[in-house]
Formats: sequence, structure tokens, C-alpha cells
Amino acid sequence: MKKLIRRAAVCIFALSLSVDLMAEGIADSAALFLKADPGNYIGFNLPTEGQTFVNGTGQQAFRTYLWGPDVTVFYSGWPQDFSLTFSAPRYSAVDNLVQTRPLEVGFYDNARRPISGSDLNPGMEVSGFARGYNKLSGWFNVLEVSQDIFGEITSLAVDFAEYGETLNKSGPALYGSFRYNSAIPLTATIPEPGSQVLFLIGCLGLILSVQATRSVRGGQ
Repeated sequence: MKKLIRRAAVCIFALSLSVDLMAEGIADSAALFLKADPGNYIGFNLPTEGQTFVNGTGQQAFRTYLWGPDVTVFYSGWPQDFSLTFSAPRYSAVDNLVQTRPLEVGFYDNARRPISGSDLNPGMEVSGFARGYNKLSGWFNVLEVSQDIFGEITSLAVDFAEYGETLNKSGPALYGSFRYNSAIPLTATIPEPGSQVLFLIGCLGLILSVQATRSVRGGQ
């Protein structure tokens, strides 16, 4: 009986190990651009213009892991070590269900740490230089994502902004642009998409105002 239990335990361990290996991917090509506002806790030592970290070999290669709903990327090249986690909200109003959902192309706002966010929040956690946050807020924009039949991430392109120790996206931010087996170029300037929309609306309002002024003058 003991032998049977031991064999079963070995089989379960081997199976779990094989699943973990299937869910791990090593980048063929990858790059991470980071830039921080003055006073940001994680990006305290980054150059003002930002810094790019590229894929290497061994521990300095970017690796992805799929743990439940979370897509996590690790890069270890002490002291330049990074961990980036992104996940979709578990709740969707489309089907009114709470369940694990894969990342899809799109903009994810009001992100929280996966361990502390609600089913309504997308998950995000970016740490580096042996520093991280107890709580955070921010957004990320998935430009490209693909997975194989095992759920392993085969490509990922995401831009993000992370605000530490706050839940209202305030304070000095850490901005990032990450590419994993993706041909999409890194984004060196990462404004919040909402700001772009406001800028376009402002430009449109200015154009309409000018046109209206011309129309009034023409009618006089």
C-alpha cells in the first residue's frame, strides 16, 4: 500500500512538473523600456530619459509563466531583476459571470495587485531592483497577445503605468513598454490613453471654434 501511495505521489509530482514546464516560455526576443517620474520608489535609479533592458541568455532571458489567470514575466540579472504580472478581470458584464479569463488586446484601467484586487479589477504588478509595492493602481494597454494550446504566452506587447501605494493613480508613476516575441516597436513615450483622447477632443473643439468664428465673420 505504501509503495502504491509513493508511486502515485511520484506520478502526481511528475505531472505537475510537466504542466509547469509547458506553461513556461523563454523569449526568442524581448525588450523592456522603463521610465519613472521623480520620486518613484521602483524607478528611483533609472536615467531621466528612461532605460531599455533587452533579452539575454541564462537568467537574463525574459521568461513567461502562466499561473492561473496571471501572466507573469521574469527577468533576473541582478540588480536588474524584474517581475511583470498582468491579468484580465474575472468578471464580465457580457455574460455576468466570474471566471478566469485570458488576456485580450485592449485597454485595462483601474488595475490592482492581483492578490488584493476585486473580480472587477484587472491585475497588474510590476516590481524591479528588489523593490515592490504593498498596494498599487494603474493601467495597461495590451497591443498584442497570443498563446499556444497549453496556455503558454507566445507573444505579448503591453504598455503600462503603475502608481505605488495609492489606489487612485496619483503620485510619481513608473511607465513601461514591454515586448515579448513581438515585432511592435517599444513605446518610448507612454502617455495615458485617456490623456490622448482629451487632447484630440480639445483639438477638435479648437477646430470647430475656429470654423464657427469664420462662419460668423463671413456672415457679417
